[in-house]
Amino acid sequence: MYRVEEEARVQSMDDQARLHHHQAYSTVPMNTLFAYLTTLLSERRVEPANGLGKAAIYILKRKESLTRLLNVPGVPLDSNAVERALKCAVVIRKNSLFYHNEVSAYRAGTLMTLAGSCVAVGRDPISCMTALVENRNAVATAPEDWLPWRLPAAQLETLGCWTRRHSGA
Repeated sequence: MYRVEEEARVQSMDDQARLHHHQAYSTVPMNTLFAYLTTLLSERRVEPANGLGKAAIYILKRKESLTRLLNVPGVPLDSNAVERALKCAVVIRKNSLFYHNEVSAYRAGTLMTLAGSCVAVGRDPISCMTALVENRNAVATAPEDWLPWRLPAAQLETLGCWTRRHSGA
């Protein structure tokens, strides 16, 4: 499945072409997996209570969700991006327990959220935050113009902000 997904990515397939590619190359392996797991359980080659049995039951119960990428254009192969985003939230929550007071926890959470938003849209967090500080009057006047996804990289460079390209990183 991941090999097929990588082929689609390398070939820069649009959602519809990617769907047809997965239908052509992923349907048989997925059906084979489901048939194998069903056989394992029905012929009692594996106990439903052990690790493999639980995994087989888990997969078979979610067959419809796991095969959605064979029917709906644009469906991701896995939920890794969502899980990474959730990990950030968990880390922020855990770290906030160690701040001196609610105000510092709130400020740190705001900064971490801003940094995460920058990363999510492909912007360097340091450059964006530097731009916000250096232009605080403009930010106070029109904050919506200073959201990370609205700041083009060229604007960050024009503002004289540090960027990875300038730092050699």
